[in-house]
Amino acid sequence: MGCFAHTTWHGTRWPARRLPVQELATELALLGQSPAVHDGDLVVDLPKNKQRKTFLPKEARYAVNTTASLAVREALSVIGSKQAKARFAEAALFGRGDGGFLLLEGVARNPTLCDLTDELNATVTDDRVRKLLFDPEFGLTEIQIGQGCGSLTMPMTDMRLSAMTAALTEELVGLMQADEDPGCIVVGTRAEGSSNTTWTRERVAPFEVVSIEGPQGWTVRASSRVMTKIAEEVARHPAVETGGVLVGTCSARLRTIIVVDLIEAPRDSVRSATRFVLGTAGLKAAIKARHRTSGGTLFDVGTWHSHLADQGPSALDRATARQLAAERPPPSVLLIQAPTRLYALMHNGAAT
Repeated sequence: MGCFAHTTWHGTRWPARRLPVQELATELALLGQSPAVHDGDLVVDLPKNKQRKTFLPKEARYAVNTTASLAVREALSVIGSKQAKARFAEAALFGRGDGGFLLLEGVARNPTLCDLTDELNATVTDDRVRKLLFDPEFGLTEIQIGQGCGSLTMPMTDMRLSAMTAALTEELVGLMQADEDPGCIVVGTRAEGSSNTTWTRERVAPFEVVSIEGPQGWTVRASSRVMTKIAEEVARHPAVETGGVLVGTCSARLRTIIVVDLIEAPRDSVRSATRFVLGTAGLKAAIKARHRTSGGTLFDVGTWHSHLADQGPSALDRATARQLAAERPPPSVLLIQAPTRLYALMHNGAAT
């Protein structure tokens, strides 16, 4: 198993010409371990086969990201299953160590770590978890942890750090031993004023992946929950087109739009057998409210509507895509649910 981590040196200063990761490797050697040291930039080197093999050997079955870096998460999410056979996981603490999460991607990189992060932000409903995960009070601050060690992190005692990381390690070992195909989200939270920690586990099915017509190389990834909601809405309106708003994130680096929730069509929307017109009554307020409840992590990333026949984007759809590009922060996708397949469309000007 491999591990990508940011490391710190717990001393008055770092030894000359010795990186913190090298010091960690030296300490681990005392325990009979022989970790490889990579002192380059993971974001730059992960996509490169030769460099990646130096810190992610082909025999590794799992690799764990503990860097708390969005850039590293995205770099791992874009690696194909044929490029690296190891299954990626991510572990992190939040809420000053009173919370922690573990993400394990699915088989064949579906869902990815980025998919799972958005899914976590979209599905969290427990008030305690929401407070710890989203409350600005628990944001990152620069503090001292250990003797002479300053870093951008969260204030917590060594006891809290050890307790939560040990528990996350046990959860990871359990998932590795189970070796199931779906992705998984594990969240642990300590109760207020108590040492009791509650753990929840959610299996996450593969995301639907659709190439986007328009800008080269872009895809939309929709969670199975979203696809179920779309199917239910279409079933409620079998004789007319229907639709709504897509909620998720967009990554220019990955050239990907991830959809993890929907906002229902406003009451003034128009449905007919040949077209769907999204209404505006209360829509801006609904979008802002969804953004707030996600801790500011999820956004309006486009719209969707159904077709009664298996046909791709119409001239009206292309005009709508241009309108979306003009009215919303780019890029914005138009997703079409036909009876047997999905289509996705984005105006080229929205992805420059």
